[in-house]
Amino acid sequence: MLPLSAGASVERLAGWSACGPVAFVDAEYFGGNGFQRAQVWDAGRGVLGPLVREEGDRCRTSPPSPSRSGGSVS
Repeated sequence: MLPLSAGASVERLAGWSACGPVAFVDAEYFGGNGFQRAQVWDAGRGVLGPLVREEGDRCRTSPPSPSRSGGSVS
């Protein structure tokens, strides 16, 4: 785990992923309101996200279809 105060910029995280996958996951809430964020890099490129879910967003009950996500589901 790396606190944001440690200077974990998008460019730095992407660079670190040259040695293996790196994920950034964040949640901020106060008094029940807030948001969640996530992004994953591998080999220096983004492979997931950025994903953002804010208070009140509806939950997805099934994963996106392969044709919508651009890849296959395994």
